[in-house]
Amino acid sequence: MVYTCPTAKPGELLQLALTVFSELEMNPEALEETRDRLLLLAMEGDILCVIKELQATMEDPWWAVHFLDLVVAAGIARETSGKTQNKREVDLASLGPLRNALVLDYGGILLSHSTLWELGVRYLEDRALEESARGLGKALISAHLERRPFRTEREATKLMQLAGSIGLPSRVISGIAKTMAIRKLKGPGMGSKQSALLWALKAGDGPLATIIVDSLLWDKDGGKLLMEEGPLLECLRGVLPAQTGAERMEFLGMFCDFKAAVVRKDRSEAVKLLVDMCQADLIPKR
Repeated sequence: MVYTCPTAKPGELLQLALTVFSELEMNPEALEETRDRLLLLAMEGDILCVIKELQATMEDPWWAVHFLDLVVAAGIARETSGKTQNKREVDLASLGPLRNALVLDYGGILLSHSTLWELGVRYLEDRALEESARGLGKALISAHLERRPFRTEREATKLMQLAGSIGLPSRVISGIAKTMAIRKLKGPGMGSKQSALLWALKAGDGPLATIIVDSLLWDKDGGKLLMEEGPLLECLRGVLPAQTGAERMEFLGMFCDFKAAVVRKDRSEAVKLLVDMCQADLIPKR
C-alpha cells in the first residue's frame, strides 16, 4: 500500500487493505502478527477493540494508556447521549473509568521497578485521574514507600521529601525516619547515637527518643553532647512525651542551668539547683 497508493487518505486505508488481502488471497481474521491485527483494527476505526488488543497482547500497559490519551486529544471521544453505533466515535464518559484503571495498573507496575519507581509515582499522581482513582493511587504510593528499602540517610531523606510533597499520611514519613533511627542506634560510636537521636526527632517518636537520651546520659561523651547542644535540647523538649519525657526534660534543663551557674562561678545558685534536682528525684537512675 505504501508504494501503490502513497496518497491514500486515512478513510480509504481500510478498503485498500481489504483489496490487498483479496489479491493475495489472505484472510484478514487469520492474521498472526499483533502489529498487523492492530493496524487493521485502527483502519476500521474500532477504538475500543484496539485498546482491548493492546491490553491483551502488549507486555507493557504504556501502549494502552497513551493510545487512550491520543484518542481523547484527537477529539475522537466526545460526549454522547446513550450508546453510539459508530465505532469511530467513543463515549467520553465511558473512557474515564477505563483510563483510571489503565493508569493505576501501569503505575503499580512501575512502582515495583528498581529504577523507574519514581515515574510510577508521577503516573499515580496524574491530576487527570478522577478523585477516587487518585485516592487509590496515593494508597499504592503510601504502601510502596513504607516497605521500600533504603540504605543511606540521603535515600531516606529523599523518600520523606517525596512523601511530604504529595501529601501522604504523616505515618509514612515517621516510619521512614524511625527505621533509620533504629538502624543508626545499632551502629557503633557516639556519632551513630547522635544521628539516631536526630532521626528519632524527625520521626516524632517520643518513646524512642527517650530511650536514646537515656543511653546518652550514661555515656560521658553523650552526656556532654546533650548538655552543650542548646538547639538539640530545644528539639527534645518538643518531642519527648509528657508521660515519659517530662522528668527527663526537666532534669536536662535544670542540669544545663546548673552547669551554666558553675561556669559563671555562682556557687549558691549551682548548689540550689543541685539540691532541687535531688529533692525532686529527677536524676536518672540506672
